[in-house]
Amino acid sequence: MDLFIYNYLYKKKKKFIFNYKKKIKIYICGPTVYNKIHIGNLRTFIFFDILRRYIKYIGYNISYVSNITDIGHLYNNEDKIIKKSILKNKKPIEIITKYIYNYHNNLLNLNILPPNIEVLASNNIYEQIKIINLLIKKKFTLFKNKSIYLNINKYIKYFKYGILKNINYKKKGFCIWKKYNQNLINYDSKWGKGYPGWHTECVSIINKYLGNKIHIHGGGIDLKFPHNENEIVHFNILYKKNPSYFWIYVNSLLYNNKKMSKKNNNFICINNLISIKKININYMNIRFFLLYNHYRKLLNYNFNKIKESISIYNKLVNFFFIIKNNIIFKKKNKINVILWIKKNFNYINNDFNIIKLIRNFFYIKKKIIILNYLINKYDILLFKLYYKIFIKNILGIKFILNNKLINLINNFYLLEKKKKKYLLSDNIKKIINIIL
Repeated sequence: MDLFIYNYLYKKKKKFIFNYKKKIKIYICGPTVYNKIHIGNLRTFIFFDILRRYIKYIGYNISYVSNITDIGHLYNNEDKIIKKSILKNKKPIEIITKYIYNYHNNLLNLNILPPNIEVLASNNIYEQIKIINLLIKKKFTLFKNKSIYLNINKYIKYFKYGILKNINYKKKGFCIWKKYNQNLINYDSKWGKGYPGWHTECVSIINKYLGNKIHIHGGGIDLKFPHNENEIVHFNILYKKNPSYFWIYVNSLLYNNKKMSKKNNNFICINNLISIKKININYMNIRFFLLYNHYRKLLNYNFNKIKESISIYNKLVNFFFIIKNNIIFKKKNKINVILWIKKNFNYINNDFNIIKLIRNFFYIKKKIIILNYLINKYDILLFKLYYKIFIKNILGIKFILNNKLINLINNFYLLEKKKKKYLLSDNIKKIINIIL
């Protein structure tokens, strides 16, 4: 089965098929480093980590680029990092360094692969100025109070505005160059001192490192408008083309029945979860919680859902160790491992239906452990291999378990069964089932 992914450009699932000889170019919008990364942000990065792993698994070479916004992210005409630095009475570089470290540390702990290329906005200023200069030459800009805006009223005479989201845009334009600010690191240009806007940042990075056409552009659903729509504006003016074949978005995480947001101080960070004393939670539990829901659906954070996902994760991991240690019970009915593998690939190929993939693991677990179905030694090797491929290699889940305890229980079970102490061995089997 071919891979189908929901493409917001067409608002439907589209077949993902390209020339295997050429690299798949992926650009994912990274964080603005004015605060800690919350688990809603991390849900996005985990999904694209899975997508990247799978696309590589099916045979594509990948160039995966992401950015870190350390300047120019304006909200209500204020730079988020500068606002935070003034509030905390610290230099912008102190804020930036602190939260970049926090971001990278979270990626590492959650087993999220780093991008092939990661670009700081401040290291790409010259390229952004070049882009702005080209937009001025093409006469799609407005000058106001020493700042430069992209003229949307003129743009809509030549191109459609609202490709990713149907909108009724009433503003005249958006800022691509912000005038000098005494509280900010400013850059020289022929228009005077200032700094580039957020939308131009991603345009310049894509253009420099991936070219003017990529295969996947992704991020959180809130980036669809205005950020990504305004990237398309840049590319239409400069190259008369949409920059990406696929636009893919991860939906929001809800907290207190509202979108998790740093802006509204309504968010949970990894450290908040790790420090909960009521539950024994690790980083892989958090990764599993964030992936165990379809990426295009809203995910509601609450304590019970966290506990449920920990339980499911533990059952998956424990099952692997039982299989690894060859605790196999036999009956006449036989398991079709090949069919199980095909179904798993079908679930992934159908727009990354991770929930059905996980449920299919529990289906075969029930067959092997509870119903005692037969699985021969060749099939068990195949099953072990693909269990590892799906869970570790594609979903990126590391197995964290007290292996010594499992081995001890396993050996004890086999010993008592050999002694024909069936009542005791059956009780041990029940313990194994409880663990699973």
